[in-house]
Amino acid sequence: MDGLEIATWVGAAVGTLGIAGTIAACIACPTVVIPVLSKIVSAILKCTPCLIVLVFVASVTVALFGGYWKGRSIEKAECRAEALAAELRNREIDLEVASKARSDETERANRIASEAGQRALSDADFIAKLGARKPNSRCLLDDDDMHDAPAGKR
Repeated sequence: MDGLEIATWVGAAVGTLGIAGTIAACIACPTVVIPVLSKIVSAILKCTPCLIVLVFVASVTVALFGGYWKGRSIEKAECRAEALAAELRNREIDLEVASKARSDETERANRIASEAGQRALSDADFIAKLGARKPNSRCLLDDDDMHDAPAGKR
């Protein structure tokens, strides 16, 4: 067998069946395929230019797959780094919002306490005015009493 005949056999087998089909043919019909493949392999091993081409094709294939996997792993690492950076950014924003909410809560609580204290003083003044009225009219509320009532109690 010469190089052209080998290339024809390999091209026909792989082109017709594909790589997986060629392997399946070796498994399903070993009595037919194995003798043909053994002639092809022995012819390739005897042919120095065929070995050079085979080594070249194998080297290029390994280099392409190696480059693909290396590039893929680099892209995967960069993607993971971007995802982690985004998660860190989101957590920092969450902490900032929580801190702002905590300060707003403290401010509101202080304001409510201050208003409650003022309201308590206003109520105490109103109760004192009611207590200073004539003893026999303590239970009778009139318009003057309601006029003196603190805001929100009318």
